[in-house]
Amino acid sequence: MRICRTWESTTWAELLACFLMVVASVGCFASESHAQEFRIETEVFADSDRVIAKSLTLFDGKMTYDFLMTGNEADAEPSRFSVEEVVVFDQTKQRIVLLDQHKQQRLELGHSEVLSLVAGMQSNEALRARDEFLLEPKLTESFDTQSLQLELASPRLTYRVSGQQVADAQVLAHYYQFADWAARLNATDSRKLPPFARLQLNLAMKRRAWIPTEVNFELSSLDGHQIKATAKHHTLFQLSSNDQQRIASVRKQLAEFPSVSLSRYRNLTTASQ
Repeated sequence: MRICRTWESTTWAELLACFLMVVASVGCFASESHAQEFRIETEVFADSDRVIAKSLTLFDGKMTYDFLMTGNEADAEPSRFSVEEVVVFDQTKQRIVLLDQHKQQRLELGHSEVLSLVAGMQSNEALRARDEFLLEPKLTESFDTQSLQLELASPRLTYRVSGQQVADAQVLAHYYQFADWAARLNATDSRKLPPFARLQLNLAMKRRAWIPTEVNFELSSLDGHQIKATAKHHTLFQLSSNDQQRIASVRKQLAEFPSVSLSRYRNLTTASQ
């Protein structure tokens, strides 16, 4: 089962999983010497205690490896989750590579291609007619000095974020390079939510030199259906031997998986393209 199916037919819980999977955070920060090597485990909870999505993100120098995991929603024990896709963010080569673990195929996109797709999504009249708010979200920013929460809100969508201020500019830059490109990557797949609200939140947190530690999210569909969830994150500033093995396996896949087009990777028909 994929986390998301189609923008039109997927459940709001699935859309939420897509929307929050790019919210990775760091709870505490090491010295600059360790800034280029850390791991983030992310869990997205619905109904307070039900895990609906997980990811593991490994930061290794200029490379970031994001392992996206899915499970059986009816029995979502941690051991039930398996890696469905690995997304590799290569800052040096300015590319993003997606590796489908089931079909064993690879999609490679340059940064300029992703930006073009983002612009195309925002100017698409059919998408705008379906739900203009998702393409032009207007969110009001506020900060609660008692709860120390940052809020971006509108009548339909609200983020409430707790975070930690980070003095290390290198850590912030590395994190937001990942977070921004991960959000933009949604524009390569019409089955996922547009990236624009997520990018606004990234900018608001970046201005505060924040990395989020917990994100509470509320979303209303056009018919008034309410969805609420929380994303929690756990960070360690050292890659384990298992992490290094994961990276080595991904590097092997980068060389061995055949490259396919975007339409083939997403299994799109001519009409849906």
